[in-house]
Amino acid sequence: MTTPEPAPELLGPRLTKGEARPLETQAKRHYRAAGRNLAKFAADLRRLQDGEAHLTRGFSSFGAYAEHTFDGLSAANAKKISIQGAVLLVLERHDRITLDDPASLLPGATGLRALATVLTQHGEDTMLAIYDTAREEQRNGIRR
Repeated sequence: MTTPEPAPELLGPRLTKGEARPLETQAKRHYRAAGRNLAKFAADLRRLQDGEAHLTRGFSSFGAYAEHTFDGLSAANAKKISIQGAVLLVLERHDRITLDDPASLLPGATGLRALATVLTQHGEDTMLAIYDTAREEQRNGIRR
């Protein structure tokens, strides 16, 4: 009976700490940029919806327009992203964030989803109060 040959490595050799560190730094930079770009896209999508771009382009619904215009974006996801865009536009309009300023700290995806729920169910004033409280707690190092 012969011993089976070892299976070939599918992933290649493991990174060393020295190799991983610069790649992690680069990935973190890309991750932050991706988050900011997604936020800008959400705001743009909301501006398109509020401006009824779908009607201008001959679509009866914004979802159908978004699916057609943005490859790979479903109508359902366009709706979710647009609601997050509404949150960002409210925050910008009330001078809480600046979408075009790389130094402006933007809410993450989880925070945006939560704020979107508050915005749709309770309105701008309540959403802004919650955002302000969360930012103050963050500044003071309070974790919940």
